[in-house]
Amino acid sequence: MTIPKKSRRTISVDNVKYHWTRGHTRRTENGWVTVQQADGHGSLLRIDLYGIPKPIDISEGIRFAIANGWNPSKSDQMFYLGFTDQPGHKRFIVRSADSPDFWREFVK
Repeated sequence: MTIPKKSRRTISVDNVKYHWTRGHTRRTENGWVTVQQADGHGSLLRIDLYGIPKPIDISEGIRFAIANGWNPSKSDQMFYLGFTDQPGHKRFIVRSADSPDFWREFVK
């Protein structure tokens, strides 16, 4: 599956180009970012958000995912991360497909 061109952005991380797009539900500003190598092949990375990511956050998320087992060039299942811009919390954590939305952990 290739990320659609609409609202797609390009980012280069360690001399590799990736496409990413942001999604969200109508009920909340929180959402997710989907990342894939720019050639349109390989597995997807989904970053569940709490906060608004900046491009530096996306590149750090890609590096974190690769360091924790995501292989962007291998066709495999989607790899999930949680992200928060909240002070005092880890910025990224590895999630699973059936984990609840990461941002729900911060809603009181």
